[in-house]
Amino acid sequence: MQTKQVTSNYNKEYAFWTIERNISWINSADNKAAILLAFLSFLFGGSIFITDMAKIQEMLTAGNTNETLLAVGIIISALFLALSLIITPVLLILVIFSRTKSINRKTLKNVLFFNDISKDSYEEFYNIVKLISEDEILEDLVSQVYITSSIAHKKYHLLNLGYIAFITSIFLVLIYTFLVSLL
Repeated sequence: MQTKQVTSNYNKEYAFWTIERNISWINSADNKAAILLAFLSFLFGGSIFITDMAKIQEMLTAGNTNETLLAVGIIISALFLALSLIITPVLLILVIFSRTKSINRKTLKNVLFFNDISKDSYEEFYNIVKLISEDEILEDLVSQVYITSSIAHKKYHLLNLGYIAFITSIFLVLIYTFLVSLL
C-alpha cells in the first residue's frame, strides 16, 4: 500500500486569522474576569460577615442542641464563604495576568513574539529579519498560533474555575444569610 503525500494548505493568512481569533478569545477572558471581579467586589465588599459573635458563643455554650447546631452551621458556612471569597478573586486575577513566556518549540528566537524580539538590540533583530525566509515566517506564525492558543486555554480554564467559585460564593451567601436570619 502506497502512502499519499498530502501538502498542507495552511498558509500565512490562516495563521494570521487564527492568531487574531486567539487574541480575541484572550481579550474576552480578560474582560469577563475583570467584570466578574468588579461585580464581586461591589457585591461582597465588606458587608457579608455581620453576625453577633457574642450571640453565637452563647448559643454554643447554652446546651440546647438546636442552638448549638445552628451556631456550628453559621460558623461552618462563614468559613466556607470566606474561603470561596478568597479563592474567587485569586482565580480571576490569575486570568487577567499576562503570560509572556514563549512556549517556543523552535531552537531559534521567534521574530514575531514581542518578548523574544525585545531581548535583542535593534541591529540584531534587523539582521535576523533581513535573512528570514517565507517558510521561517510561516514557522514563526505557527509558533504564535500555538502560543496564543495555549494562553487562551489557560485563561479559560481559570475563568471557568472562577465561575464555579463565584457561583459557590453566591450559594454560600444564601445559606449564611438564611442561617443568620434564624438567630
